[in-house]
Amino acid sequence: MTTNDPLSRFHAFITAYEGCRASALASALQVTPMAARALGLINAFPGMTLHELSCVLGGSQGQVIGAAFDLKHFGYIDITEEQNDNRRCVLRPIRDRMFGFDGYQRLVNNLASDAGIAERLEVLLPLYQDVLMKALEELQGDAQSVQYQAQRRILARVA
Repeated sequence: MTTNDPLSRFHAFITAYEGCRASALASALQVTPMAARALGLINAFPGMTLHELSCVLGGSQGQVIGAAFDLKHFGYIDITEEQNDNRRCVLRPIRDRMFGFDGYQRLVNNLASDAGIAERLEVLLPLYQDVLMKALEELQGDAQSVQYQAQRRILARVA
């Protein structure tokens, strides 16, 4: 690691952790890591569109579409097409199939409470999300881009 400041270490850890979690989940579900990451996002943001998933997940359009349809094939999500002029594909997790996600999240929450950090995170996280959003705006630059707007819609659902 090239820098030793706490925020850089935190970001490096979270980046590596998300990759490891996606690999472990992919192995457990017998899907690709891309599909596992997609499932995590769809579970966190039910009703997101395929376009929003693509903007947040990254990768090629083919990888994202393939991941979504693999998840549908294995029964983890529903894909519905809106019957209007936009004809957007809307992605929703099948709640009965999310027990692994829900159990893992309960475990993390319990461990955070046991460690005495849950309340501190509840206070600090909204402030840090604001900092990250401002930094992301600076990095992305073009606030008019479709990708930027889709990313903002999803991130706003967390903040």
